[in-house]
This record gives sequence, structure tokens and C-alpha cells, in this order.
Amino acid sequence: MLAFAAFSEEQVRAALRQDSLAVTLGVLFVALGFGAAAIFQLRTRGRDPIVLWFGLFSVLFGSRLLMLSGTVRFAAGLPDHYWFYPAASISYTIPLPALLFLRELFPNWRPVLVWLVRFQLAFAGVAIASDQLIGRPESLRTLNSVLVLAAFLALIAALFRQSGSDSSVRALRFGALTFSFTVVLRNLAGLNIVPARLDLEPVGFAVFLAALGRAVVARTLEREERLMALDRELKLARQIQESILPRDVPRLQGLTIAARYLPMSAVAGDFYDFLRPDERRLGILIADVSGHGVPAALIASMVKVAISAQLPHANDPAKVLAGMNQTLCGKLQGQFVTAAYLFIDIEERRIRYGAAGHPPLLWFRKGDRTVESVVENGLVLGLIAMAQYTSVERPITGADRFLLYTDGLVEATSGSEEVFGDERLQKILAASDKANADQFATSLLGDLERWAGYGAGRGQEDDLTVVVVDLNDSVIASQPRGDVSR
Repeated sequence: MLAFAAFSEEQVRAALRQDSLAVTLGVLFVALGFGAAAIFQLRTRGRDPIVLWFGLFSVLFGSRLLMLSGTVRFAAGLPDHYWFYPAASISYTIPLPALLFLRELFPNWRPVLVWLVRFQLAFAGVAIASDQLIGRPESLRTLNSVLVLAAFLALIAALFRQSGSDSSVRALRFGALTFSFTVVLRNLAGLNIVPARLDLEPVGFAVFLAALGRAVVARTLEREERLMALDRELKLARQIQESILPRDVPRLQGLTIAARYLPMSAVAGDFYDFLRPDERRLGILIADVSGHGVPAALIASMVKVAISAQLPHANDPAKVLAGMNQTLCGKLQGQFVTAAYLFIDIEERRIRYGAAGHPPLLWFRKGDRTVESVVENGLVLGLIAMAQYTSVERPITGADRFLLYTDGLVEATSGSEEVFGDERLQKILAASDKANADQFATSLLGDLERWAGYGAGRGQEDDLTVVVVDLNDSVIASQPRGDVSR
């Protein structure tokens, strides 16, 4: 308040009366703008840039009002040039957030508005440099006034040509007309064409800002309704996808199975299923659709249909994969599916395995605590209808453990971008002899979560599925029959 000491009480009161409207509106505009920016920043999803441009437009106009207010300058006690140069810079740049706002609100205007934004950026740069070089704020005031008048005339014409008669468009037309009228008066006064009396531009801006705010609220509510509808659809899609996954793992004498399915988002492209020809044989499929989200989930449902048709030759992985490939070819719209199929014959005490571009089967022999990576890959599914697949056959010689998984497990990264990797996975598997299948599946995903930092706010980077199969001692009643063949 020391800055008022050089003025009489009456002079101070006169200045306050003259600036009261400008100061009040300036504070209101700045507060409203920062509030809009805060809302934009705090939203975790569905951020709309139009809210940010609205806030910036409001802050800039309010800041310029306060900078040009004699009361504020007197209260701060700083020389006028500390205020007039920044105010002039705002005058040159304030059209930018308005143009960006309109670009978001009217997509069909975008090509023209992109060029206008570029032009305004160039003009603002030249004008600010001119002020500094000449040593006078608003050195290009006349040219800026002409450009502003032309821009508002174009805006009014465009708004009245804009198709649609909803309340938001009508409010924008009224707000633009009101603000344009006050801007025209101010700029004509700046050009000395009309006498300078009461500056109504802040009032016109308040009306225009209210119209813009109405458009922002209407658009935000519309987007929220769409997001809620999308949430409902995704919830339904999640329920449908869960319905195509096995409700329970099969129970066979001599086998213990545990499965874990962790989608990255509401729906996923991972899939697993079982083919059970009889009580002593079981086929296990695990698949991974390229991509994520709803498109991948839709293809996963097609994989369900494809595997269900393979029951007649469930004992032959090569035929299962070939049959699935023929079913999927021509239907994936450029996407593809990786898959692995493990067939366990308890009666014959042997396994057969084949895959299509999928991570290898891991075979943990508990007797000597070694892990073997079984690779028998053909082309990914869905690309070439006549692709051929092979399988490998091995005898069961001990109470071992098999691990099938999708690449979301080994390709997961830590905060330092280190990959989880095959070697780390095999070490964890080799140390799992004391845990049963269910305990190991839970422990494995817990280790991954801690290592990748998922519990510390990092989200999954891919869908993730694991199937653990334990062979119990009852399976190994005698040596397997026949020779190992391939």
C-alpha cells in the first residue's frame, strides 16, 4: 500500500472506482482459467484439450486486464514498462488459445485454423521483437487491431454458417457477436476512429467466455456419457470374454493344473483352453493374439471356435494347429495368433507338443532340478492357409512340471527397462520343486509384479497368461511303452 502514499485519498478512491470492474473481472477470469487448467490436469482419463485452451484464453485476458489497471500498477509500485510490454505481448498472443479452442470445437474448420495458428505465431513473434527493437510497447498496435477486427468478422460469419442449431452453437453466436461489438469499439477507439469512452471489452469478453464455457460443459458432459457407455460395453465384453475361458481346470487322475489370466486392460487377446478326448488324455492350448484391447479380444473368441473344432484329432498337435490356421485364415484383418499346444497321454505316459510362433514350452524335471526349453515352432496362425506344422513326442519319465505362457511374461520390463527374460523365468521354475502348481503360479506372478513394479503404480505392458501342469507320481507306474519318436 506504500505506492498510494504519493496520491491523495480522493485520487485513490477515484482510481479504485474507475478500475473496480476491470480488477474484479480480471481476478475472476484468472481464477476461472486456473480452475479449468487444474481440472484438465487432475483428470486421469478422457482429457479434453478444449478445457486447457479455454483456461489459457481466460488467464491471458484476465492477466492483461490486471496489468493495464492503474490500481494494480499503483499497488505494486513498479514502473509502467514492467506492465505494458507483457500486456502488449499478451495482446499479440491471446488469439492463439482461442484459435486452438475453435479447432477442437469445430473439426471441419481445422485445415483453415491450422494455417491461422501458424500465421498468428509468426505475427506474435515479429510484433514482440518489434516492441523490443523500437523500445515501445504495442508498436504494431494498428496492424494488430486490423487483424483482430478481420478475425472476429470471419468468426461471426463462420458461426452463422455453421450447421446445427443446438443451444451451444446459438450461445456461441450470441457471445461472439457481443464480444465482437465491444472489440470493434475498442479497436476503432485505438485507431482514433471513434472517441474513447468506457471500455466495454471486459464485459463483452465475460459474455463470450460464458458462451465458450457453456460449450465446454456441454462437450464434457457428452464425452462423459460416451465414456460411461464405453465402460458399460467394455464390462459386457469382459463378461463375454470370461465366459469363453474355461470356468475350471480339468481334473484328471495324475495331473494337477493351475491357470492364471491377467489382461492388460478390460479385455485381452490372450486365451487358453482344454481338449479332453477321455479321462486319461488332455490337450492344452495357450494362444496370444497380436495387439490389445477389443480387436484382440474379438479374435480370441474366434480362436475359441477354432480350437473347439479340433477335438477329433486332439492327440495330434500338428493337425490341431493346422486346423486352427485354416479356420482363422482370411478372418483376422492383418492380425495373427501365436499358439502352443501340449497333449498329455496319461495312459501311454507320453506328451506331444507343437507351436505356432509361440514362446517355448518349459519342462522342469524335479528329479535333477533341470529345466528344458522345448521348441517346435511353425508359422504364426492366420497368415497362410496351407502352412504346415510339426510336433515332437516325448516319454514321461518322472513327476515333472510343464509351464505354458504368453510373451507378456518374459517380455515384461522393470522401471529401468530391463527385460524379465527367459533365463530369469527358468531360474524361478528350477527353484519351484517345493510348491504345488497353484502355489507356483501365484508365486511366479507375485515375483513378476514385484520385479516390474506393478504394485508401485506401473501398469502391465501386455496381456499375461500362464498354465502350469504338474505330473504326479501316480502317472509314473512303469517305464513308457515304445520308443521315443518324432
